[in-house]
Amino acid sequence: MSRLPRALSPRCDPVSRTTQTARILTKNTSVEPILDQRLSEMSFGKQEGMSQDEHNKIMVPLDTTRNRIEHRICDGAENRKIVASRISEFLEEIMKG
Repeated sequence: MSRLPRALSPRCDPVSRTTQTARILTKNTSVEPILDQRLSEMSFGKQEGMSQDEHNKIMVPLDTTRNRIEHRICDGAENRKIVASRISEFLEEIMKG
C-alpha cells in the first residue's frame, strides 16, 4: 500500500483518546496520525483534572467588561483568544499544504 501525502494524514491532539481513535481509523493502512499540540483542548493549568465541584470553588467570574475572549476561567488557564490563535495557526498551515 502506498503512503498518503502528509497533507492527507489525519491530525489529532496528543491526548491518548484522540490518538487511539486516529490509530483505529488508520489501522491496516500505511498512514500514521500526526500529533499536534495545537489541537489540544483548552488548558486549565494547575487545575487540570479537577472535579467540577472543586473547579466551581476556584472559578474566576467574568469581570464587568464581560470580555469572554480574554477571560481566564481559573488561574493559569488558557483563554479563548489563546486557543483560537493556536487553532488558527494550525488551519493556516494545513491550508498552505
